[in-house]
Amino acid sequence: MIKVKLSDICEIQAGGTPSRNITEYWTGGEIPWVKIGDLKEKYVSHTQESITDDGLQNSSAKLFPKGTILYSIFATLGEVAILNIDAATNQAIAGLIIKDNNLNADFLYYYLISKKKKVNEMGRGVAQNNINLKMLRDFEIELPSLSQQKNTVDKFNHLLNLIQKRKNQLEKLDLLAKAKFYEMFGCAKNGNVKGKLVPIETVAKELFAGGDKPSDFSAIQTAEYPYPVFSNGERDNGLLCFSRTYRVGEKAITISARGTIGFITIRDPFFTPVVRLITFIPNDNTNIVYLKHCFMQLELSQTGTSQGQLTVPDFKKAIIPLPPIELQNEFAHFVEQAEKIKSKIKQSLEKLELLKQSLLQKYFG
Repeated sequence: MIKVKLSDICEIQAGGTPSRNITEYWTGGEIPWVKIGDLKEKYVSHTQESITDDGLQNSSAKLFPKGTILYSIFATLGEVAILNIDAATNQAIAGLIIKDNNLNADFLYYYLISKKKKVNEMGRGVAQNNINLKMLRDFEIELPSLSQQKNTVDKFNHLLNLIQKRKNQLEKLDLLAKAKFYEMFGCAKNGNVKGKLVPIETVAKELFAGGDKPSDFSAIQTAEYPYPVFSNGERDNGLLCFSRTYRVGEKAITISARGTIGFITIRDPFFTPVVRLITFIPNDNTNIVYLKHCFMQLELSQTGTSQGQLTVPDFKKAIIPLPPIELQNEFAHFVEQAEKIKSKIKQSLEKLELLKQSLLQKYFG
């Protein structure tokens, strides 16, 4: 096993961004342009944005060939992917083009993943949490023989295939629940709804914005210890910054109302709503699971008023189908069974991810 610098085995360059002020660089472009948000899987096969040839020629952007390893060097450090297409990147991403026949591209991909923590430590203390091209070019890796590289890659490829299968299974179950909803209740977007239509406020026992006290104060108020605060799907403990500290004492649905509008989830009793959430407690004649999926069909992002904000009055007026409670319960039972299967798949996925981390440590130290 030999130790080499990345610059010994790869040609390394950073990308660039054509001027956003020149629409000709961005309109009708056919050159895929990669941002860090596009580095979600091992291979990049499509991008959110594209640029024109003029944009490429009149900026520091570069066209990297298929097979280039992409590596994030700015803000979010250490994200890795392999180009499955010819594409340009922004300046936060470096392209590593292999120039040594003794290097397996997949091996380098897994090696760089294993060093993400180390690279983030290198970036700390540097302006805006980044590493420059010199640091990347000087980064050393231990390079075993080509046959050993292939053996390592085969093991990781097999493991990643299993992980991807589990993710695909979870995605299919989510789609199955959506398909079942459309089958039973129709689709409001297409104007094909089964059952009468009612405003959301007619099926609400309580409906209020985070920071407001519910009119029916079945909520429990205490300041003896920190308790969960929920905000747009993220959880934080402690309420020192809030003047009112109470917990909703019933199972409820929360809807994110600012920024990313429409994150919808069911909360167990005794949670604390915050200002970015709308809290909905259903009346006794509706099923909370049905209502959650019903809300997910709404165009909530278009319901808001200014600055991407969903207001309680707007949400109250939104129209939903209200089928008989027996059908709501039937759908909820279907979702419950799907959730049980999802739970088992998630447990399997967690074990595979732990195995992946263990193997990264074993093979790359």
